[in-house]
Formats: sequence, structure tokens, C-alpha cells
Amino acid sequence: MQRRTEQALIDAEVRASRQQLLATFRQRLTETPHTLVSEDFLSVTDRSVALTAIVIAAAAVADGCILHTVTLDPGTLRIARHRGVNHKIVTLFTIVDTATAGPYGDVLRTGEPVLIDDIATSPTVAGLPVLLDAGTRALHAYPLHADHGRLLGVLSLHHHAPGRHREQRHLAWPAARAMAQVTTNPGERVPTPAPTPAQQARPNRRESRMNADITATRTTDDVITLTVRGPLDVLTSPAFTAAAHQVIMTLDAGQVLIIDVNAVRSLAVAGVRALLAAVELCTTQGVHHYVLFDADHEARRVLDALDATRRLRLIPDAAEIVTGRRP
Repeated sequence: MQRRTEQALIDAEVRASRQQLLATFRQRLTETPHTLVSEDFLSVTDRSVALTAIVIAAAAVADGCILHTVTLDPGTLRIARHRGVNHKIVTLFTIVDTATAGPYGDVLRTGEPVLIDDIATSPTVAGLPVLLDAGTRALHAYPLHADHGRLLGVLSLHHHAPGRHREQRHLAWPAARAMAQVTTNPGERVPTPAPTPAQQARPNRRESRMNADITATRTTDDVITLTVRGPLDVLTSPAFTAAAHQVIMTLDAGQVLIIDVNAVRSLAVAGVRALLAAVELCTTQGVHHYVLFDADHEARRVLDALDATRRLRLIPDAAEIVTGRRP
């Protein structure tokens, strides 16, 4: 029962984190598709967020779009995301293989873009009146490849007016890089372009919304206080874990670490796990540890729900620790 409750909380937090990520980057995605390969976006994204972000960026330069991804069978594509496209088109091309007629099958067969500037006159789609009937007058389908050439997916842009739309030419490359980032091995990183002066001048909204402020202060010779401000969740807990590990490994057995979480405005399951991992490392290293936490802090319910209260040495006041009246 406890594991199911914890997993339900984690699932809810992941969904909320993804929504927060997309809300944070949505405006930038509509302004420039190169947001897809910006370091601040790639450092926090996962596959689900990346796929949705590609569609958000595509919808800013087209009337509709479909993102297919390669299935476990490398000769088959399945729609992963779509926006602004008639449901008949979505139904017809939900699954595509090399035998599928039309632009999607052509991209899969050749690995090359298929650019149809006028659906009404193109022989490529002569047998697919559903496209024209649904209001698509131009269709441009781009393969999304990994650096080594493996096909990851196909991004197609649908336009209500015929012709080539120049804004879209800047979309395929960053979309492919974002796909590669969330498809390759975790240790591999895709090269990202250097930020432009305009990007450097732009306020980093992720810093204020999704970063925890973590500082270490030597309170006395034998006491270090690690203070955490902001959210402590699935996005920020890795930074806390790294900071805590670094601090703990500098302490000798018998010294004291106080983790002050009173300024944490949102404590999630991932944050609780990070706290537990930190105190376990303290125990292993022989370091005394305490978590400074007001009794009426609203995050107390999270600790109670996870049965973590008894595993953390919670204290409402650090005075006794700092003055040496308590080991």
C-alpha cells in the first residue's frame, strides 16, 4: 500500500513537472525553434516533454503538424503527437510503413524530405484526396535523423495555403537534435549552438521557477548548515544530492550537518528521497545529521505520507546543535 501511494505521488509530480516545463518554455518555443536545442531546455527535458515541445514549435510555423516516431520495428512509424490536423488524416496515417502510399511512406522509404508545395497538383498525393478535403494545401515532411543517420521520426507540416513557407526551414534540424537527445544513451550529449547575444540577455525563467538555491555555511568549526530554498522536487533534487554529497564528504566522523529546509516552498517525493539519501550517507560517514524543519511547515504532510518523519532527525531549532548542547 505504501509503495502504491508513493508511486502515485511520483507519477503526479512527474506530470506536474512536465506541465511546468512546457509552460516555462512555451513562449520561447513559439519565438524560435532553436529553443529545442538550448542547454537550459535539454538539461531538464525528457522524451515526453521533448516530443510535445517539437509540436509546439512546429505549430508556430504551420497550420497543423504531425510528429511520427519510429516504433520498435524500424520500418514502421506511429503518430506520437499532432496538432491542428483533421482527425481523418490522423486516423489514416496513425501507423505508417514502407508500403504506405503518400509522403509519409516516401520519407520512410527514402530517408529524404518530401516537400509538396501544392497538394492539388502533386502526383505524390494523387490518390489521397483526404488531404485536400481536410484543408491541407501544402505538406512538407522532414525526416528526423540521429547524428549517425538512424531515422528517429518524421515531422510533417500542414499548411492551408500552397507554397513554401520559409519559417519552417529552421525547424527540422533542432527538432532532430532534440529527438536525438532523448533517444540516445544517457551519457551522450548532442552538441548545442552557442547562445546568441539576445539569448544571453534574456532572463533565465527556468532559474527562478525550477532551480533550488542551495548554500553551505560553516556555522561553527564542527557544524555545517546546508540551506535549501525554493522547490525540492524531481527537477531540483539532483542538484541537492550533488551538493549534499560534496559537503558530507568533507566532514569528519563526529562532525555535524544541519539541513535547513524551512525555506523550501515545495517538497516533493523526489526531494524527500534526496533528503533520506543524504542522511543515510551521513550515517555511513559517521556524521551527525539533523533536518531543520518547522513543525507547522505545510510540507510536513509529504513526510508523513511517505513515513519519512521517523527516518529524519527533525528539529525545530538549531540553537542546541550549534552551541554543542546536543550531539
